[in-house]
Amino acid sequence: MAFMTAPDDIGPLRLSTADIPERDRFAIWREVYGRLIHQVEIEPLDGEPFCADLTLRLLPGLGVASGPCSAANYRSTPQLIAQSTDSIGLPILLSGFGVIQQCGRETKIGPGETVVSTTVDPGVWALPEGGSFTVIRIARDLIAPLVPDLDAALGRPIPHDTDALRLLINYLSVFRDHATITDLAVQRVVTTHIVDLAALVIGARRDAAEVAGHRGMRAARLRAIKADVMENIGQLDFSVTAVAARHHVTPRHIHRLFESEGASFTEFVNGQKLARAYRMLVDWRYRANRISDIAYDAGFTDLSAFNRMFRRRYATTPSDVRNRSRKP
Repeated sequence: MAFMTAPDDIGPLRLSTADIPERDRFAIWREVYGRLIHQVEIEPLDGEPFCADLTLRLLPGLGVASGPCSAANYRSTPQLIAQSTDSIGLPILLSGFGVIQQCGRETKIGPGETVVSTTVDPGVWALPEGGSFTVIRIARDLIAPLVPDLDAALGRPIPHDTDALRLLINYLSVFRDHATITDLAVQRVVTTHIVDLAALVIGARRDAAEVAGHRGMRAARLRAIKADVMENIGQLDFSVTAVAARHHVTPRHIHRLFESEGASFTEFVNGQKLARAYRMLVDWRYRANRISDIAYDAGFTDLSAFNRMFRRRYATTPSDVRNRSRKP
C-alpha cells in the first residue's frame, strides 16, 4: 500500500511503533512505513530507541500522514523514488524544527511552517530533535493546473502566518480523524478542498486562485468558524463580532459564508444553543440545575425565546425532555 496509490478512502489508519515487538520494532517500521508506504529510508539520530505514532489517510491522488516521532532523517533515494508516484509534498511541522535538503536547497522550518517538496528528486528531511508533523502529498497532475511553474516553487518556505496554510492545517486535522468516506462524491469534494488550499499555500495563479479561494478557503474558513461557535457559544461576550475578530474577517463576511450554504449565522448559532441545551437536559450531571440555568448556560438570554425555539425545533418542551430522561 504505497502512500499515493489508494483507489478509495483509507483511514484513519493508526500506525504506532508501540504495537510492534521491541526487538523488531525499527526494522519493521523502516520497511513498512518507510520503504513501502512513504518510499523513504529512515535513519534514527539520537541513539535512543526510535518511536512514532502516526495516523494515515489516503484518497485517490492524495495522502496525509500526521503524528509525533523521535529524531530521525527521512531520505529519498533513487531506488525508492523509482517506486514512488510523481507528487508534490508539504511537510508541515507542528512542533520541533526541521531541515529539508532537496534540489540544491536547504530550508529550515519551525512550528506551523512548511516547505514545497517533491517525491521525484532525492532529498533529506531531518527532525534533529524529533517533533510532531503532518505530511501531505498530492499527485502532480491534480495541483499543477492551479500553480504556474510548479517546479520553481520547490524548496520555497511557507511561513506560519500564511492564512491558507493555517486553514489547511485546520482542515487536515478534521480530515485526519474523520470516519472513512464511502461516498465518491464526498471524496471528490474533500480532495478538491485540500488541493485548492495547498495550491493557495504554494502560490496559485490568479484565475485558479480565485476558483480555489472560493472553493477551498471558503469551505475551510466556514468549518473553522463553525468550530469556533461550538466551542465558545456559552461565553458571555459571544457575538458575531467577537468571532469575526478571532478569524480576522468582518462580520459581514461571516454572514455571507453562511448565506452561501443557504443558511444564516443566527440560525446556526441558535441550532447549536438548542442542541447544547438538549444534551444538558438529558445528562444526569445537570439534573440539579434549573431549566432556566441550563438555558443561560447554553447561551440564551431570554427564557421565553428559549422555550419558544425549543418547542419549534423538538416539538416538545424542555420539561418534558428532562422528565422522559429520568424514567428508568
